Amino acid sequence: MKRVLKVFQMLFLCFVLVGLYAFTNYRNERRIVTEIDLKFIGNDNLYTTYEAVNKMLIVKQKGAFKAPKVKVALSTIERWLSEDPMLQNATVYMTVDGALRALLTQRTPEARVVTDSVYYLDTRGMAMPLSEFHSARVPIISGNISEVSLSDCHKIIEFVSRDVFLKKNIVGIRVIKDQDYMLQCRLDQFEVRLGAATALQEKTSNFKAFYNKALKDNSLQSYSLVDVRFKNQVVATKKNNNTQMKETNYSVGLDIGTTKIVAIIGKENEYGKIEILGIGKSKSLGVHRGVVNNITQTIESIQQAVQQAETDSGLKIDTVSVGIAGQHIRSLQHSDYITRANSEEVIGYEDVDNLCNQVYKLVMLPGEEIIHVLPQEFKVDGQAEIKSLWVCMVGV
Repeated sequence: MKRVLKVFQMLFLCFVLVGLYAFTNYRNERRIVTEIDLKFIGNDNLYTTYEAVNKMLIVKQKGAFKAPKVKVALSTIERWLSEDPMLQNATVYMTVDGALRALLTQRTPEARVVTDSVYYLDTRGMAMPLSEFHSARVPIISGNISEVSLSDCHKIIEFVSRDVFLKKNIVGIRVIKDQDYMLQCRLDQFEVRLGAATALQEKTSNFKAFYNKALKDNSLQSYSLVDVRFKNQVVATKKNNNTQMKETNYSVGLDIGTTKIVAIIGKENEYGKIEILGIGKSKSLGVHRGVVNNITQTIESIQQAVQQAETDSGLKIDTVSVGIAGQHIRSLQHSDYITRANSEEVIGYEDVDNLCNQVYKLVMLPGEEIIHVLPQEFKVDGQAEIKSLWVCMVGV
């Protein structure tokens, strides 16, 4: 009798366990999934955002995400996510506790293509649209671009990205025609005639040897073209005298803030845009609300930011344009005058400079100094509200 009772108890326990499993499985499959947990892996720079991806999913779903777990089609969601032009891959899965998650891999731009339209070339050699959320600092491809030249440029960019020296110095590729390419250097005012995208190791090794020799001789700025198309030789073309006298104007900005100090070095490129060559940042010490409280700490912070910018760009900084702000900066309205020696002569730049220099002599409060004088309007012989004097006016 006891044995029968034990068997009955075992059967009853098994029945209860099976019932509980079936019930929990039933409840789990019908659990309502109301959101998807998105996670970007890899690149920290987001060319798209969580909000943009969620919005795209809502449009595809035709409403807010809400469905029983058993009816969630993971493959369909993966296909939707893969249609995002900024995403390279999407892996969607369901966790044990019923949470819907997606691991997103972004496309990585390796170059910016500038033609009638502007777009990126990604690491797979495919066209990628520009992002409204982040701008990549990548080499620029310009010139007579075709499918053949883009494929070659992708090959060249991949090779450059694996070489520390080339990655630091090459900022662009100019396509002359298919299988004829120019490499554009970051700092030096010459181009490298690469020719076809073949024998890249040999060609770049020859260029490095020439570069190091010219750098040692301090003659890099003397050349306008370096041709490495030929085997075991480099043909360098020197600039003419007029070209050698022309120097590139580099601009350096220094912003001294309360929380950080930033130094940026840039130059104008061939498209009229400012190309950033180097950035340096440091924690702002000795500055409170725009006022320097500890000059020693502030100097050290500025030096640290400038040194980082110099290291990043490879340039030596001599002068900077400094942004000044804070409670100690104020403006005031002031009127002044000068008397010209000859009232019959046309008023020119020299007269305006003399007037501005006169204003600089204005007596200020102790510790204050006039930084800028900005003319707002002029008065000539009693005629007021003259906004500009470059209209051939005469007067005292």
